Amino acid sequence: MVESAVVRALFPEDEQRRAFLRAVGASTALAAISQFFPLGTAIEAFAQAAAPEKRDLKVGFIPITCATPIIMAHPMGFYTKHGLNVEVVKTAGWAVIRDKTGTYADGLGSVRTDARRIDFDPFPWESFAIWILTQMKRWGQIKGDVNYANVARQVYLATDTARLMKEVGLTPPTTTSKTFAVMGKMFDPAKPEDYVKSFSIRRAA
Repeated sequence: MVESAVVRALFPEDEQRRAFLRAVGASTALAAISQFFPLGTAIEAFAQAAAPEKRDLKVGFIPITCATPIIMAHPMGFYTKHGLNVEVVKTAGWAVIRDKTGTYADGLGSVRTDARRIDFDPFPWESFAIWILTQMKRWGQIKGDVNYANVARQVYLATDTARLMKEVGLTPPTTTSKTFAVMGKMFDPAKPEDYVKSFSIRRAA
């Protein structure tokens, strides 16, 4: 399972992945990947995975298409397979699902409190578009020189959003971009190429 996940991450496009495996063979491919990715350590870590910190869970969902995996995992037995006792609850809206206390287990053995951990920010920040583009560049979905800021500006239309917000009496942000962290890694939208190059695991150019 670990080997398959790593190969898929390196070759996200199915046809290219199959062509690569046909050309070199699965065993050769894994041997090559092992030179820069600790496959053995990863496999051992998954094999020795600790039991879930919390087994009894109540999961709320909004009845929309993207909730299908959450809903169907229950009757198909996926929760039980992984040692979880899950009660899936249909709710009327996001406000019902939100954890009002902001207290949660971070999955790393600590309990944290952050009242804004599930916040709603509807503004189309151009920096978010730039971040998405860096990941597309990282995995080879886009190639060559990329004018990140220009693409973000054309797609996210933050200036139009700011104008419409003013028309209805809302105060838009004074900027269309901001720095933020993804899984603890800071992202500066002014330096997207540096961010792409900072990943040790990425698709070769």
